[in-house]
Amino acid sequence: RYLKRISSRLKLAELIKSLQQSKASSNALKDAVNDPKASLVVEKALNIIITGEGYYYYQDQDCSNMQGCTLDGISNIIANEKSRTKEKELMILIKEKEGASFKQSVELLDQITKAGIAPGHFAQIELSEKEKNCIQHFKEK
Repeated sequence: RYLKRISSRLKLAELIKSLQQSKASSNALKDAVNDPKASLVVEKALNIIITGEGYYYYQDQDCSNMQGCTLDGISNIIANEKSRTKEKELMILIKEKEGASFKQSVELLDQITKAGIAPGHFAQIELSEKEKNCIQHFKEK
């Protein structure tokens, strides 16, 4: 019994260590994707931000060129991006601002699927502070 307890404690310690490493890795990836200096991580990306008011998008790493759009507009932008970018290079980054609805996310994923964007070429990541500021600046225009 004593050996079983020690074995259980070791497994628990290994599990905790593994979870901590996984979280650190996830945070490093988030920081790398949102860091403009790390543009090699996702060199070419269509960034789509879902908010309660609608959708915003911008290309690559510069959110200062952000534009507002409807769902139909996003569909056209995805199709255009797909036609002008090599399939292996196309990446769509989906981000949600507080207030975005589940329905909006599902509708966007439907548009991405209808456009024929392959799995692995779109991902949902966290919205950065810089992007939040860009949205606020866009609204003030």
